[in-house]
Amino acid sequence: MEMLLNDHPPEEIKKILKQDGIHHLVINWRFFLQENNADRLGEGQTRILQRKFEALLQQNVLTLDRKFGNVWIYAVDDGSSP
Repeated sequence: MEMLLNDHPPEEIKKILKQDGIHHLVINWRFFLQENNADRLGEGQTRILQRKFEALLQQNVLTLDRKFGNVWIYAVDDGSSP
């Protein structure tokens, strides 16, 4: 997911996920984009990727489906909404 966020703008990610047949994402917040761990991709990348992930949520590309402690499941927009 970090590479997808790094390599594509948020508006393209929905299309890519749909093409790949991905309907849900499972994110373990204990590890995902924490403590600058994505900075291995470049200095400041963790914060940039956090903003891109937030944009996916704000644009309803991803919506929270369920939570299990630090593990959250997001549904990918099925394309029925504009």
